[in-house]
Amino acid sequence: MMDLKSVQGFKNELNQTAKSVFMITGKRMKLFRPPNGVVTPSLAKASNGLNYSIIG
Repeated sequence: MMDLKSVQGFKNELNQTAKSVFMITGKRMKLFRPPNGVVTPSLAKASNGLNYSIIG
């Protein structure tokens, strides 16, 4: 199922995830793999705006 969040909704989720990853590993995220490899235009815009490289 595809998630149709807004750009800001995706940014919020990515920021929460990045914070959790940093707290656990002490490292900042640079890469992002979307669930099931599905990239919507809003997700692409959000991840690019946060300087994440999308991998699949």
